[in-house]
Amino acid sequence: MKTLRFLFIIYLFIQFHNYPLAQVGFNTQQYFNSFLLNPAMMSIDDKRIISAYSKNVEEKLYSFSFEYPILDLNSNIGFSIEGQTGKSNSGNFFTINKIAFAYSYKFKLSDLTNLRFGFHTSHTAAIVNFPNTKDKWGMHNDYSFGFALVHKKLKVGGSLINLSNKTIANPNSSPFIFNIRSFFVFTSSYEIRMNKNFDLLPGALILMDNRKISLIDFTNYLSIKKKVFLGFTYRDADDEFYRDEKEWIILIGAKFWKKLNFQMSFTNYNIFNNFNKRGKNAQALIQYRF
Repeated sequence: MKTLRFLFIIYLFIQFHNYPLAQVGFNTQQYFNSFLLNPAMMSIDDKRIISAYSKNVEEKLYSFSFEYPILDLNSNIGFSIEGQTGKSNSGNFFTINKIAFAYSYKFKLSDLTNLRFGFHTSHTAAIVNFPNTKDKWGMHNDYSFGFALVHKKLKVGGSLINLSNKTIANPNSSPFIFNIRSFFVFTSSYEIRMNKNFDLLPGALILMDNRKISLIDFTNYLSIKKKVFLGFTYRDADDEFYRDEKEWIILIGAKFWKKLNFQMSFTNYNIFNNFNKRGKNAQALIQYRF
């Protein structure tokens, strides 16, 4: 039975990126998948974690990550693979793929409190077919730093993302293909035990870009017996890259066999306006903790 369960989980991860989902505009699963935003959040609960994430609408995006704690050394190691593709009606397209390796270290301040620092280094490759673009491919190397403070059920973290080169460019020529944006991300989450059946899981995310706040998320989950998750996110974005919109995002999820976590999110896009124009607006995360 355990062998069949394991094979079924592997099958889900292999098939996951073929699922037809839609982009909300920014990751809506950071409560359960904060490693991609902050390397210090890697294996924050001292669990080995395999995660797969998918979304698409005008563009298709995916990520796959693995987090592994080395408890004897108070350390964590991990890697992630991210991809993005887009295509216009005129035939222009682009494909971006990134691979990153991460490390974090945990300082134990007390039995209930620890402070973590992490970094990751990444390599990005892009292929494009844009008009008036001489070079059809480019590369980019980057790095990021983050910290995380854990005290009982409280988790607070911050990270500086994309601190190196600001462009994806062909190394044999000077023109660049894409601009790369640097930003600071702050996240927080807390677990409130209501009774033996119900927990509240509030959280927040603040993204700063060019010294201004570009996006704010306020999230709250209701956990039912730690097996079923129902919640919402209120998002306020003030940036053309993330869309200047206010959104309500519906969150649902469930855990199976105590280790397999499946989460989905649905947005109404601009508080019910233009919803039908966007079609399906959903993201999904599948995660295995062991």
